[in-house]
Amino acid sequence: CAAATHSHDRPGSAVACSVAMSKQALMPGLPTHGASVRTALDAVYNWSYDSEVDELRSLYAKSLDMQWISERDLPWADGIDQARFAASFTLGGVPIQQTKFWGTLSPDTRWEVARRGAAFMLSNFLHGEQGALMVASQLVGAVPHMDAKFYAATQTLDEARHVEVFARYIEQLDRVHSIAPALKEVLDKTLMIDGWMFKCVGMQVVVEGLALY
Repeated sequence: CAAATHSHDRPGSAVACSVAMSKQALMPGLPTHGASVRTALDAVYNWSYDSEVDELRSLYAKSLDMQWISERDLPWADGIDQARFAASFTLGGVPIQQTKFWGTLSPDTRWEVARRGAAFMLSNFLHGEQGALMVASQLVGAVPHMDAKFYAATQTLDEARHVEVFARYIEQLDRVHSIAPALKEVLDKTLMIDGWMFKCVGMQVVVEGLALY
């Protein structure tokens, strides 16, 4: 925290650090709704700050150029168009809107089914994004190249935004549901595994692949 007081490009760092320290006494141990997993990974310094992997440095620069802020850039005040949402969502990939049964339901019932079903499915996307956030933050310290550290830092910020947006969107629908045990196991193993290459595969291929599926 002392280093934060000397930051010129992050004027809020010292304040944020002081707030976090003042809250420590109020939050001993785990959060009320949380869990922990023990991890161990070597942190790697790199005293060479020149670019070594041009492709990663280019991706880092593009990420900086394309930053977005959910509070500013997304139309939260517009709410959710209930009719359009109910007409477009799926239950596990099943186009329920095409069934005769769906046509017999009232608009209010369709909205209830749509919002509750979507909140249940999106909750695990949200939990997966938190897992990706935690893994990306591990990679900042673990990867050997400075370009990779820069890029992992931008991905950490991206994942934080994903968590923020998913959580806020789900709250507009219903509530956040508990994480699926199978997903929790995958995230735990990805966080616990030693070696940054394995961790990259776990996050970019396994976890993200499950999200796409």
